[in-house]
Amino acid sequence: MTPESWRRVEELYHSALERAPETRVAFLEEACSDPDLRREVESLLAQSGDGVLDHPAVESIAGGRLGPYEILGVLGQGGMGTVYKARDPRVDRTVAIKVSSAQFSGRFEREARAVAALNHPHICMLYDVGLNYLVMEYVEGKPLHGPLPVEEALRLALQLLDALDAAHRKGIVHRDLKPANILVTKSGVKVLDFGLAKIVGLALPPANPTVTQKGAILGTLHYMSPEQVQGLETDARSDLFSFGLVLYEMLTGRRAFQ
Repeated sequence: MTPESWRRVEELYHSALERAPETRVAFLEEACSDPDLRREVESLLAQSGDGVLDHPAVESIAGGRLGPYEILGVLGQGGMGTVYKARDPRVDRTVAIKVSSAQFSGRFEREARAVAALNHPHICMLYDVGLNYLVMEYVEGKPLHGPLPVEEALRLALQLLDALDAAHRKGIVHRDLKPANILVTKSGVKVLDFGLAKIVGLALPPANPTVTQKGAILGTLHYMSPEQVQGLETDARSDLFSFGLVLYEMLTGRRAFQ
């Protein structure tokens, strides 16, 4: 979709939001003659919490389309949105699409910029960015679980360190490294979810102050570094502390801190 088309989608989206839900279908029929643009607007409205057809977002999108992508099913849901399994018919490729629960958020933009800056075999790739969604590499694997044999744990640990080194060299601190964000595939590990990443040297719009204000605690409690728990500044060493906790769990099968 061209930049001009995206601007038109955004205009229609905001115009539709200003109308009562029961009048949006008629408005879009009159205002949008392009079926592709209309589908894109409807998919955004479905994610707004007040969908154009008054159905939950999962029901509205699953089995349908999002831009050029054919939605195949739901992979997971969370507070920030929904992850779908989809197919890009243009190149016959299976992808994972993360759809924001609100219009494209600061966290999603942060994740898009972080992943786009990285190209590493053990970091999930970013293929495309939509108005409120990210199109990511679809990874077939399982979340990291221990205990593992020492040789296997060391093999995966070295891959994790290599991925972290690549991110840190680009000025990116993950800040949420944990087993749930690490998938184990046939070829090794894949690091996911850079939504809490701290990015040094990349221009970003002002972040939500409730998320990033001084003293805010970001991350997952059991895997936080001491400075994260205290709401202090973080750097690459914070990820290395979390990596140590992940390695402990890989070897023992239990968390270092309960």
